[in-house]
Amino acid sequence: MHDLFDERFFSTRPEWHDLGKISEVPTTAAEAWGQMTPYSVRMADLFLKLQNGKYDHSGFRAIVREPVPDDPIERIFGVIGSDYVLIEPQEICEIFDNAVQTPIQTLGSLGKGETLFMSVHLPDLNVRGDLVENYLVLTSPYIGNASIKTMVTPVRPVCHNTLRAAARAATEVYRVTHDASARKRLANWMAGMMGRAKQRTETLQQAFEMFASYSPSARTVGNMIEDVYPYPPTPGQPDEPEVDLGLSSRRLEYYTSTVETLDHSRQAVRELFDGKGTGLEVKACSGTGWGFYNAVAEWENWRRTTNVQARGESVLVGARGAAIERAYSVVFGYATRAAKRS
Repeated sequence: MHDLFDERFFSTRPEWHDLGKISEVPTTAAEAWGQMTPYSVRMADLFLKLQNGKYDHSGFRAIVREPVPDDPIERIFGVIGSDYVLIEPQEICEIFDNAVQTPIQTLGSLGKGETLFMSVHLPDLNVRGDLVENYLVLTSPYIGNASIKTMVTPVRPVCHNTLRAAARAATEVYRVTHDASARKRLANWMAGMMGRAKQRTETLQQAFEMFASYSPSARTVGNMIEDVYPYPPTPGQPDEPEVDLGLSSRRLEYYTSTVETLDHSRQAVRELFDGKGTGLEVKACSGTGWGFYNAVAEWENWRRTTNVQARGESVLVGARGAAIERAYSVVFGYATRAAKRS
């Protein structure tokens, strides 16, 4: 599921969801934003109603999306503190355009406008014949507890199921908190963003080629899977059981449930790596560290859930994305040590 806000999506080629505006004409982010029924986001003060019937300022504010023709009511996206500085979607697009000086590939809005994303194409990666497209992506959430973020990813963002390539050792990820200097820091950092992203792409190419040249044994694959999906610590017993109030049993239930989920992921990744994964039969992937990384990425991006929106958020900023990051780090570590031994 795409989770796009109506059809607020722009792309340079048709996508699977067949929504939004498709155009091969070079277009800036600001121009694309103006073509998709843009909306405004503002902050509103929150007040407490006291027992005497009077109101007092709470010290907090709400992030509110203004009504639009296809959703003619105000939407509250999140609650923020008094030091939060809001950068509206239109301004984000303008800062992005000034920084990259390149026509966009995609731009879209998710949910009811809670998240804005945009991307430009970077040089492709060729991992021993396995061609991987490469993109620079910016996401700007308006939910209050998330930062503006840019990242390098090999997956073109066209919906909420955007996969981040997770390369803390090989990609550049930058987060901007919404404080008084947010605009200045974002503009300053993005000024050299394209050049740095291209340099990082070269580093990512080298890392992925190393992954493809590394062939772990079956036992090592098992160890790698355990490293990507480690068990949590076993819950201990309370010092005073009589005042535990059932916490121990609840902790044990949570621990048991977590282990079952991790075991399921471990088995699924092993099956994908052993041949069930999409495209893992190609030479660069078959039995290699590159194939292992792709198996984890496929599982985390596509494993089923009852909440598709939560899945997309988890891939971008939650546990699923963290698992993909661990997979990168694990393969990088094993492949590097193997290269030093050879």
